[in-house]
Amino acid sequence: FDSYGGGYLVAQHFYNKGYRDVGIINGPFDRNESLLRRNGFNDFISQKSDMNLVWSSDGDFNFEDGERAFQSYRAARNKPRAIFSSNDEMCMGFLKCATKEGFEIPKDIAIAGYDDLPICNYVHPTITSVKTDYVTLGKKALQILKENMKSSDNHTGIQSIIPVSLSVREST
Repeated sequence: FDSYGGGYLVAQHFYNKGYRDVGIINGPFDRNESLLRRNGFNDFISQKSDMNLVWSSDGDFNFEDGERAFQSYRAARNKPRAIFSSNDEMCMGFLKCATKEGFEIPKDIAIAGYDDLPICNYVHPTITSVKTDYVTLGKKALQILKENMKSSDNHTGIQSIIPVSLSVREST
């Protein structure tokens, strides 16, 4: 998936909503998709003189790291108005703690995730998330597999980037 483009889309969405001080919950630094999501988000911010990354927290794509990120947010001197979570699981951990503490989403804190898991439609508030189209991914994988089976070439290293989109919901 276009992980870079997904991070970029979230930052652009925040900007269009008027959120200028933003934060990020990073995924693991040893995972390429995590780095690409962070880079896309940061690159959009760096192009806007009136937008600032004021907070970040590191995680490992699990629910508990979202909860820990909320504790970091609570202790932060400069709090972001909107937060990009590098995946939906960490987003849900953050959201659980924030709502339990009485924060109103998105009135007090806007948050967006990544992966657009089905649960994003069932929690309250529903979560804005980068949609990864697994049907398109499956079709592309089958197409490449068929082409490779027909060809006698030993070609390797095919890379296809599947586009992503943003499913905007109540959390932003």
